[in-house]
Amino acid sequence: MTHTVLFVYADASVQPEATGLGAVIRDEQGNLIVWRNQAARAMTCNEAEYAALIFALEEALALAPKEVRVFSDSRLVVEQMRGWIRVHSDNLRPLHRKARQLAERFERISFTHIPRERNQLADAIADDAIAPRHESFSTPRRKGKSKMLCVSASLRLCVEPVSQGSQCLWW
Repeated sequence: MTHTVLFVYADASVQPEATGLGAVIRDEQGNLIVWRNQAARAMTCNEAEYAALIFALEEALALAPKEVRVFSDSRLVVEQMRGWIRVHSDNLRPLHRKARQLAERFERISFTHIPRERNQLADAIADDAIAPRHESFSTPRRKGKSKMLCVSASLRLCVEPVSQGSQCLWW
């Protein structure tokens, strides 16, 4: 299925021993079409936020949309990706470069900073990537549609769509 516009949410969970990456992708109707997580090496908070963005953009590329709207609770990453502030950290430069290269592969892309409260699903699945006794998960394959979606057995996290104006948020 080809999507014209995708809404991409990225977040990271940083612990001393590992980092969790979370990516959530919705279509124009607010349907949750992809959610993935991945455990990664330990890194700084800003490195982790860039790694989560790269992970999410790679997931979005596979869906070949014309437009991508990226949402992140990392003000630094959003402002650097918009070109509003320079990348000063030597550790962030290669991550920023890779994210820019991925971003350039989309016809249109935008970056929006959102409060953590609006990024709860990406945050929860990033946490789950490094939770004890973790098994990675991804978008379930199920017949029929359910209004409630359980995404994490270890966190016992279930979400349901909540409409807010033209956006369908997942809580």
